[in-house]
Amino acid sequence: MYRYILFDLDGTLSDPKVGICTSFQYALSKLGIDEPDIDKLEPVIGPPLKESFANMYNLGEEEIQQGITYYRERYSDVGKFENEIYPGIPELLRDLKKKDRVVAVSSSKPTVYVEEILEHFGIREYFDYVVGALLDGTRDKKEDIINETIRQMFDGAEPDYDEIVMVGDRKYDIEAALNVGITSIGVTYGYGSREELEEAGATKIVNTVEGLRSLLLIPMGFSKPAPAIDLTGEGENPRKAKSPEDLKAMSKDISRKSFANTWGFAGPALMYWLGSSALFYGLAFLTGLFFKNKAEYPPTLTAILFGLGHLLACLFVLRDFKSVAKHIKDRTVEEPNIKFAIPAFFAQLVLAVGMGSFYKLAFATNETTTETQVPPLAICLIAFGIMVPVASNFVFSGICYHRAGKFMRGTIPMLFTIILCSFMERSTGTGLGLALLMGISIFIADKMGKYIYSLASFVISAFVMTAVQYSKTTNAIYDDSMAVLRFVGVAGVIMILVNVFDKKERELESK
Repeated sequence: MYRYILFDLDGTLSDPKVGICTSFQYALSKLGIDEPDIDKLEPVIGPPLKESFANMYNLGEEEIQQGITYYRERYSDVGKFENEIYPGIPELLRDLKKKDRVVAVSSSKPTVYVEEILEHFGIREYFDYVVGALLDGTRDKKEDIINETIRQMFDGAEPDYDEIVMVGDRKYDIEAALNVGITSIGVTYGYGSREELEEAGATKIVNTVEGLRSLLLIPMGFSKPAPAIDLTGEGENPRKAKSPEDLKAMSKDISRKSFANTWGFAGPALMYWLGSSALFYGLAFLTGLFFKNKAEYPPTLTAILFGLGHLLACLFVLRDFKSVAKHIKDRTVEEPNIKFAIPAFFAQLVLAVGMGSFYKLAFATNETTTETQVPPLAICLIAFGIMVPVASNFVFSGICYHRAGKFMRGTIPMLFTIILCSFMERSTGTGLGLALLMGISIFIADKMGKYIYSLASFVISAFVMTAVQYSKTTNAIYDDSMAVLRFVGVAGVIMILVNVFDKKERELESK
């Protein structure tokens, strides 16, 4: 999910063809060049004026400067308002601001014109920063404009490049973003072709405003590849290595960030696991002082202390949860996708029955376990069906998954969270089952748009799994391994189908 979003203006937010091409046509006529067809002037939309005059008409420096002057004669008066905002853009900008994104315009057009255009069309309020070229020509390269936008955004602090994205319709936007070291999204509804954007190296390409919305607002696990490091030392990009010392410093910085990302993802789980273990054994030791021997220690108390230890351990990572609370809020979607969430929840319940049956069979074949060691069903439901699931979801879905989503892409954050949950919760004896249920609960939350759906679906399914595992009335129904495999298989097939159709829908949205 991108926190800082930079938009190009012409061809990305608005269709400026009439204003730009007519003003360019006017400038050419003043220079003695006749160009009656403004459609042939579409290539001037996007690049700096100086480049357009030079490349298209092979003009000298003096004629170029005169042409720019003529162009601005008409454009500054009427041309800048011969413009149309693309349908859906105002709504997209409004929703981005509702999600507390930092939004900016980075345009090759002079800043004064950009400000007037945004005000004229009533969308200036949605932008935190507006940065364009300078009228004296000292800042007309797109790379310089993007760097200035980032400088203003972070006010001298170290920019978080991995959370910045540039959205544009021409290769100039994409190439500049690549040189700066940020992600780029190319839009083909403007004046650049898909081929142009692909050759320029766009991270992602969309064909419609709705497709752009799906990347900027709807949580899809989309993340950014690490920006490449330029080892040539050319240019003024602050992220380029200009000497061996710079390269060494940048390598250390990358290593430091990699460690920080890994610890940010796995650290809370480790603290939770250590804390819950320490609290459980500590409480068990203290309460054990009231019993003469180990045989007298009630299994009911063991179960309650086990669940209580997990809940109290959440206090060790409460600060981590607060740090991702805003990120969780940012993942909220406007329209919950119920048609995928409902079958996923059904698959989760089926899987819960299957995993509960599996653990019941495993428990029954354990000759060292006697019936007196098992707490009453009600206590098991409270401890293993509510207390442990609530704590686990708080840590793994509430913290680890969202932390992983900041530096991993696709479904990898979910997979890593499942693996981490399975490893850390192995002490419950049902770690794998909880981890698989956790993965589906994360999927449901992404489709429904709120963390509470992850918590609710996970606790309900964990409750069902515990009920099946410890109930004494299900032996006749789930008494063989094939029955268990059928339940797990059905759940797996449902989730595969849900993911296939979900993927197809997202592909359609991005076109």
